Amino acid sequence: MGYNSFQCTCGVLDGDPSSGIFIGNATGTVVANGSTRFSVLWNITEGYHIIHVLVDPYDSIAELNDTNNNATYNISVLSSIISSPTNGSMFTAQNISFNFTLIDYTSGYLSGLINYSVFIDNYSTGKMVQ
Repeated sequence: MGYNSFQCTCGVLDGDPSSGIFIGNATGTVVANGSTRFSVLWNITEGYHIIHVLVDPYDSIAELNDTNNNATYNISVLSSIISSPTNGSMFTAQNISFNFTLIDYTSGYLSGLINYSVFIDNYSTGKMVQ
């Protein structure tokens, strides 16, 4: 006879589970054949991160199949350097030029376009650029 629900631990790591950086564990109740959201706090740094999530990492729940207790997600935290205008500049003109450099940390991992949006005073300009 199976269980209707069980307590489950979920472990999160940045990098390969055998050598990655431990981010944290979360514990919650999971209903049989159901799903539950888990969350951990993480002070993410810029760069490319391969996040591994391990469900029941200590193998404390008896299961017929333990091979599906993991997931991987790639995250790239971009860095931008605004070279002009300087921070705190004020203008009366409607059109202002600015220069910035985006640093993409996915080089060597992924290839493709970078999508970015420009925000001014915490408001999006409404444009997404590639």
